[in-house]
Amino acid sequence: MATIGILLLLAKIYAFPVSFQKLFWPAVILIIGILIIINNRKQMQIRKDSQANSKDDYVDDVAIFGGSEIRFTTENFLGGRITNIFGGSTIDLSEARLSSGSSNLNILCIFGGSKLIVPTDWKLRVETVSIFGGVSDKRKQNVSSNNTGNNSNELVITGITLFGGCEIKSF
Repeated sequence: MATIGILLLLAKIYAFPVSFQKLFWPAVILIIGILIIINNRKQMQIRKDSQANSKDDYVDDVAIFGGSEIRFTTENFLGGRITNIFGGSTIDLSEARLSSGSSNLNILCIFGGSKLIVPTDWKLRVETVSIFGGVSDKRKQNVSSNNTGNNSNELVITGITLFGGCEIKSF
């Protein structure tokens, strides 16, 4: 943000022939596109590394101008990707179990939303980029166990929410 401010001040002081104000929104859209391409390539590499696993262990959901509702009961959930563009999805993982190690779930919500239902004992780490949107963790915290489940297993939620959001719940 400081760099953008400095460039705008320099453009005003030295009268550059190019207006940085006219280039702002195209630059934002270009950066978002590059981030989407990079995230998709990372996800494809993760899938190539674990080809021996079943397809039912992954989420691969795309909702464009529509919606979907999926329930998983797998004993070896590995992550996946969720894409919502002007649509929404509900992913119920309340009966699923995480695989050992770290599982990655990549979300992309553009003018749409996603609802994740996860067990209360899952360890989650949210690493998303939110632009006029957000990810909210509304899980019930289990005070008696205090996440004493398998702490080596965790679900890492990465991705982008642009004018959309993701809601994480537990029942």
